[in-house]
Amino acid sequence: DLVNLAVFFGTAGLVGSLGSRRRVAQRRAENLARELQQANVELARLAETERQVRELEETDRLRRELLANVSHELRTPMASILTGTTTMLQRPSLPDDIRGDAESLATESRRLNRLVSDLLDMTRIEAGIVELHPADVDIAEAIRASVDRLQRQSPDRPVTVEVPSPAVEVIADWNRLAQVLGNLLENADHAAPRRSPIRVTARRENETIVVRISDMGPGVPARLRDQVFERFTRGAEADSHHDAGMGLGLPIVRGLVEAQGGRVWLEDGALTGGACFAFSLPAAETGTTEAGS
Repeated sequence: DLVNLAVFFGTAGLVGSLGSRRRVAQRRAENLARELQQANVELARLAETERQVRELEETDRLRRELLANVSHELRTPMASILTGTTTMLQRPSLPDDIRGDAESLATESRRLNRLVSDLLDMTRIEAGIVELHPADVDIAEAIRASVDRLQRQSPDRPVTVEVPSPAVEVIADWNRLAQVLGNLLENADHAAPRRSPIRVTARRENETIVVRISDMGPGVPARLRDQVFERFTRGAEADSHHDAGMGLGLPIVRGLVEAQGGRVWLEDGALTGGACFAFSLPAAETGTTEAGS
């Protein structure tokens, strides 16, 4: 009887232990099934997100192609209009009323030609196909050439220039560097009050040359500081300028600077009361950090 009783309790314990293990295994299986179901849901969500990303990328590619094609097709007629009006204005016998209309047409043609060029540049930058011819460029010479161009357009605008002495060089494409400087100077000219000075400085910082262009305008609103280098971003003050553009100038500046191994940023303009944009490019040779006038 004792033996039978021991066998009974032993068997009952074994059965209970097996039942307990079975319940644990069943709970684990249920948990794994739920986790697998959640993983499948997440995979489906990721697959849908990937599909949407592909669609957005394709839409963006088509948009860039459309902009490039439209801009390219506009260049020829715009060039013809500009050439024709320029030729017309060279006629000394042109009546004053027609001359005024021709001058307005030439001005608008140049503005539209600039917008078309900006669209083409933006599409090339986004596609990563900007054509560059890097060389050692005297930064002081490049700055002074760009300042001269600005002052021919805005003769009443004072510009102070502080550049390193002796001269230092950057590794850059001369034409693209001129475009960067021109865009930043024109932005400052548009933003600053009439006859207020624009300040341009250049100095060596480690292995780069940093150029800063500051003005005494209203500055960049806080709400736009994080977006100022994004496409089509324009401040409220841009509406008061007929030729303020489409908000592509600064994105083009960023794209061209980064394509040449540099970076661009917006600094705090508290000292000048306006905006201060800065960009850096690789230095071509060892120079001094002291700036001279």
